[in-house]
Amino acid sequence: MSKVRIISHGTTHDYEAFRRLVKRMCAHVERNEAGAEAYECFANETSGQVFWHEMYESADAFFAHMQGLDETGLIVELMQLYRIDTITSLVRVTDGRIDEALQRFGANQLHGAGGIVR
Repeated sequence: MSKVRIISHGTTHDYEAFRRLVKRMCAHVERNEAGAEAYECFANETSGQVFWHEMYESADAFFAHMQGLDETGLIVELMQLYRIDTITSLVRVTDGRIDEALQRFGANQLHGAGGIVR
């Protein structure tokens, strides 16, 4: 199985509420998701710009993450505060279920076209 690594970009209209929610989400991931290798959020209070970087050890770990957010209601809260504009996959996605899951958010999806990482 290959890693799942994505970046999403969008905006929040309520920075403080978003920041509090992100703290709760990160605590949930830390406690419950051993397969989450990176779960980082970067935001600008003034512009509302948001970038998420997520990396999971496998598609199964990614789906466990999505299921956990659904079961806790965190995903509903997130989507009330965060509009996703773009989701970029940083690794080649070979599991069609991942594309289906990302389409749920209605974002334009980009995929790596080339490059090197050292």
